[in-house]
Amino acid sequence: MNSGGWLLLVFGLFWSGITLTFDGFVARSIWQRWSAQNFASAPGRVTHSEVIRMRGSKGGSSYRPKIVYTYEVDGRTLTSEQYHFGEMSSSDARWANAVLAQHPVGREVTVRYDPADPKRAVLKTGIEGDELFVGLFLTPFNAIMLAIVWLALASLRRKFSPEAGGVSLRTERLRTRARMAAFLPFHAAVAAAGGVGFVLIFIIGFTSGFNPSVRVAVAGWSVVLCAAALAFGRRWMRIHSGAEDLVLDAGTQTLTLPCNRGRKRPVEVAFGEVAAVEVKRHERTSSKSGTTYSYSPTLQLRDGRSEQLAEWYDQPKADAFTAWLRGKLSL
Repeated sequence: MNSGGWLLLVFGLFWSGITLTFDGFVARSIWQRWSAQNFASAPGRVTHSEVIRMRGSKGGSSYRPKIVYTYEVDGRTLTSEQYHFGEMSSSDARWANAVLAQHPVGREVTVRYDPADPKRAVLKTGIEGDELFVGLFLTPFNAIMLAIVWLALASLRRKFSPEAGGVSLRTERLRTRARMAAFLPFHAAVAAAGGVGFVLIFIIGFTSGFNPSVRVAVAGWSVVLCAAALAFGRRWMRIHSGAEDLVLDAGTQTLTLPCNRGRKRPVEVAFGEVAAVEVKRHERTSSKSGTTYSYSPTLQLRDGRSEQLAEWYDQPKADAFTAWLRGKLSL
């Protein structure tokens, strides 16, 4: 593994660790809220009720209802101030005040408590929009994590399936199809989910004070999942149509070049027209990401033309595939 690979591995482990930690918090909170519906119940009374205002480091404010209540279990009087599991604050003061209005001091309430640990008690059970929104908020971060995991798995695949650099090959009698697509259905689905999720974070967040209703949060998730499914389906149909395959026909001694890299339709090239196969390196520089490189297996034709077959960000894959193709063409 080269230095770039090790850097990606370290970054991937760091990113995945943080992302999975937050995923775990959200999953735990959702499970606690869901399971609390089966807690035992006891009558209680609100003894204190106020809205806590917290100032952020950038001057903004968030609000959280603080409701203290007492309840009795097996002759013991217990006190709690937990409204629901996974309590969160909101930038929308209206939400906190609405909760407060439903729980004024002296109001009799139904308390849900854990029979195994009566001190674990809440007033609100079931999944709400805020938890679903936090999951939506994490969608772009999970998308990046999945992309990194995919790169790692692709690297392992090349290690254990070195032929053609791990490019998927399918042989049909005298014809061999090499799937040149760099952007797979999985990539399309992850990119769509991450991109749509990122946009919805701002749309739903700013219109709801980052505390949407269940209906709005479910609608947001529906949009994300539909976008991912649509992107996956379209990309799957494109790839399985064979339009992006490089086809080597040993019977006719021809290559059919894929519909990519500027080609709108398949181009047929005779084996004898190919003078060489090499890897072309592309260099791109930006102020944000620095210099990045991509690699294209390229046919050099005897009439001076060159035809790029794909563009990958993985040099070992490009080198291995190019070596495989040279062998097939006896170059």
